[in-house]
Amino acid sequence: MTDTQKTVPASVAMLKVLEAWGIDHVYGYPGGSFNSTMAALDNQKDKIDYIQIRHEQVGALAAAADAKLINS
Repeated sequence: MTDTQKTVPASVAMLKVLEAWGIDHVYGYPGGSFNSTMAALDNQKDKIDYIQIRHEQVGALAAAADAKLINS
């Protein structure tokens, strides 16, 4: 790697893409493999809101309802 190259964690890159797409909130269920994304979301909390759900299926339902009702 040269001095001009910079690595970015995948979770930070993912949030930058979501932000570029105009996404301002996400639904999620925290857990072991999601910790790096949670840390990135905490650092970007002024740009992307994290809505914690208690069950994965509830998150899918909430996201689908949000997309259907709010963004229609």
